[in-house]
Amino acid sequence: MKKYFILCADLHIRDDQPRCRTDRFKKTLWKKFKFLKNKQKELNNCPIIVAGDIFHHWKATPHLINKCLKRLPNNMWCIAGNHDLPHHNIDQIERSALQTLVRAKKIQLITGKYMFNIGKQIYHFYGYHYGQDPINVKKEKGVIKIAIVHRLIIQDGDDLWRQASAKSAKELIKNTSGYDLILTGDNHKTFTVTTKKTRLVNPGSFTRQTAAQMQHKPCFYVWESTTNEIEKIVLPHDKNAISRKHLKREQERNERMQVFVDELNEIYEIGLNYKDNLEKYFESNKENKQVKKMVWQSIEGDNNHE
Repeated sequence: MKKYFILCADLHIRDDQPRCRTDRFKKTLWKKFKFLKNKQKELNNCPIIVAGDIFHHWKATPHLINKCLKRLPNNMWCIAGNHDLPHHNIDQIERSALQTLVRAKKIQLITGKYMFNIGKQIYHFYGYHYGQDPINVKKEKGVIKIAIVHRLIIQDGDDLWRQASAKSAKELIKNTSGYDLILTGDNHKTFTVTTKKTRLVNPGSFTRQTAAQMQHKPCFYVWESTTNEIEKIVLPHDKNAISRKHLKREQERNERMQVFVDELNEIYEIGLNYKDNLEKYFESNKENKQVKKMVWQSIEGDNNHE
């Protein structure tokens, strides 16, 4: 009998409108979850595993939390991403909106090793929240093992993050042994890597929330655990829902600001030295000599300054 799991990451649930979106983003977001729930139903209400960043901000509004309680699928398991945690610190999770969903039993948080059975099949899931590195585990006959990691993992050849503390997918697989599957979140790009040792799945972001994601196709994966096979499911999305116009507006605003600053400098050269600025003020404004003297005495304690 086939045993399915749905794999996704970086949901970034929010109740504000991303600047790049031209549609009604909240409506679009909940439509995607409806699609996800329908797919889950097709697969006998299989578990949905999320590799972190359920929320866009750890301090979600009560209204958004209530929406999640009502509209998110059941049987969701997750780890905490950096956006889910105050100060990106797992020790602060009690203050987070994610912990509210956990306490309401809407979502199950996977911390460390979690063992369970589906029929006769044994599973060991290992949850590594943001800031935690996966450890090596021992292969066991008849046990399927999966690591769920929230860390910036990149595909080989992707030099976008050369200056960041990223790790390549093959490097992670090479240095982390014993897992049949590694599910990663944080990198919003979609990719998979398969070696003789294991399979790594990085689903990418569930929605597009920046102009840089104009070409991104939001998706999730269906994992058949007994064969370790995966199927990519692209979420319905409108290609025209992302715009770069806000970037042009920002550029024009910055240019206007720079013109304004340049004009100010032409009218009155503002230096960092407050004494020079004071001299310029006195040059431009008629003040009593006694007032000037008192000002300079106050600043320098110099009774001889004229």
